[in-house]
Amino acid sequence: MNSLLLFLMKSTLSLSLLYLGFSVLMRKETFFNLNRMVVLIMVMCSMLIPFLYSPQLFHTKVHVEIDPIFQNVTVSEDPVQVVNEPIAALSTEIVKEAVQPVTLSVPTILIFIYFSGVLISFLLLAYSIGSVLLLFRKARKTKLNGIRLMIVSDDISAFSFGRNILISQNDYDTNFKPIITHELSHIRLGHFYDLMLMELTKILFWFNPLVYRLVCDLKEIHEFQADDHAINSGIDATKYQLLIIQKCVGHQKFALANSFNHCQIKNRIVMMNKLKTSKAWRWKVATFLPMLALLLMAFGRTGEKKDSEEKISPEIATTIFGDSERMPEHNHFMIMVDAKGKVSLNINGLDNRQQLLTKMGEAYHIVFSPKELEEFSKINSFGVPMNLMKAFLNIPAEKRNKNENDPGIPFDSGNNEFKNWVSTARGLDVAHNMRIDIKGDNDVSYGLINKLIETLMDLHEYRYNLSLAKSVQAYEIAFPAKKPVGEQKGPVIKFTQSYVLDLARSRPSVITIILDKDNSIYYYLGTQDAKGNNLVLTKTDFSPSGIHKLLINMNYDVLAKVEDLRKKKQDLKLSEEDFEKQLDQIYSDKTVSIVMIKPTEASTYGSLLNILDEMKICGIGRYAIIDVTDYDKNLISKAR
Repeated sequence: MNSLLLFLMKSTLSLSLLYLGFSVLMRKETFFNLNRMVVLIMVMCSMLIPFLYSPQLFHTKVHVEIDPIFQNVTVSEDPVQVVNEPIAALSTEIVKEAVQPVTLSVPTILIFIYFSGVLISFLLLAYSIGSVLLLFRKARKTKLNGIRLMIVSDDISAFSFGRNILISQNDYDTNFKPIITHELSHIRLGHFYDLMLMELTKILFWFNPLVYRLVCDLKEIHEFQADDHAINSGIDATKYQLLIIQKCVGHQKFALANSFNHCQIKNRIVMMNKLKTSKAWRWKVATFLPMLALLLMAFGRTGEKKDSEEKISPEIATTIFGDSERMPEHNHFMIMVDAKGKVSLNINGLDNRQQLLTKMGEAYHIVFSPKELEEFSKINSFGVPMNLMKAFLNIPAEKRNKNENDPGIPFDSGNNEFKNWVSTARGLDVAHNMRIDIKGDNDVSYGLINKLIETLMDLHEYRYNLSLAKSVQAYEIAFPAKKPVGEQKGPVIKFTQSYVLDLARSRPSVITIILDKDNSIYYYLGTQDAKGNNLVLTKTDFSPSGIHKLLINMNYDVLAKVEDLRKKKQDLKLSEEDFEKQLDQIYSDKTVSIVMIKPTEASTYGSLLNILDEMKICGIGRYAIIDVTDYDKNLISKAR
């Protein structure tokens, strides 16, 4: 919503400034073809500039270096002191916000007004076109050099519309040659298509008075071109000018139509008698280039254009899909794990399912019939090994859908069919935009999930959407690679667990959270450094006074800054792009808290999703999911 308003504002200002330059420099010159081109380019550039990236040399690129200032962790043995005042203040604000009545925001009202104007403008254009078509229905039709000629008995000034010319019977009998020559010029020069662009511009920018002025100027240029062509064709200039004076009376005008009696008499006659502007003055058009560059700097998108292929950057993982976002419904490969540890695949979001099964059949020396391939393209999910796939596809669909007794897809080291399914699907993903979803039951062990993740990492898959069964909300998480850079095969991933730990040690505010069995949560402040400093392990829970309260207190300053940014965005003081940029700057600050999440194999997938919920609720912008160490395991065993 805010993006649309900002686009309209930037585009309107761009067009206004360009039109001002045109009025001062080009409007009174006799460069009719050049002026026409300039007007059309002005309109298109004004709409494109807000979407274009301004050159990087016009912006200062900020580079933040990470200094290892947190090598020796000093942790107090005193219990964690939780400050109550910020929590109370935040809770009060939340309650106040919840009881406020629902009101329409200023952007919502502006959007409603804008689209109302768009609708009215569209209806006016439709009415005008309908009026022209109604005249065509009543007209007597004939052909002239491939152009349809519409002759009506009414006293209507001649005009062209597309490849049609409408002329009154009186003009057809008395002023046929000059009028037809004039209107044929409009058709041959393609003026109709110019007017189509301008009418669409009027609909989109109906609130800008300069757009209507620009349309009049363009129609005037069209008439100058047609008049020039008519006089150059041999028509007597004096008689032609007298005809214009006779016809320039208040007849109705139509959108998308070039009328013979259009525009002011004085301007047309002056242009017909004016000496041609010297070609040397065409340099004036070059002045628009610095003007366009300045507009691009002012209203273009800042920063470098992102590559089409998303790459994992060496940063702590950030929540992308939150509790207001839904799982993608297209081109996703879903891995489902139930409480018993059975792995199934949902490929409903893939378009190339028949090709996928064919490739898998080739790998396992199984040939599937066209009917079986057709059945496979219809199924949503399956959980059978390849040696049972043919039998699975040949049972009735209603029984096949009730797959509670399916054995699941093997994923052990001896027969890892799961790995082959993922690898084959990715191989068919030409656009490289297939998303991998992991949807698990609340009680499934993280140890099982971790085995699947290790398999995915072997295939260089590090980014997944995590969600619980029967939920449409998900978190998109980039998991750091477990192997150091020197031990990796294939493409090198710098975003490793060792990188995450080194980064965390350079920050003054770090908390390590360990998830254990029975939904237990432990934490200690800081990280285990290379020297293995003694850390104080504290047990907590998911209650409001537990881990939630701790995270809110340690991240309260960041929450306040983020909330201030959100208010500026809602008040249209910040664009979406600037909001994201400043948000990233807040989270990149060295004083911002970092959270290390370490699930044990005995913890549950539900606990992991619960702690991700807390990351979202508490506004933790930098966190990572990494493995527990032997040191962590030793602390946990003593605390149990």
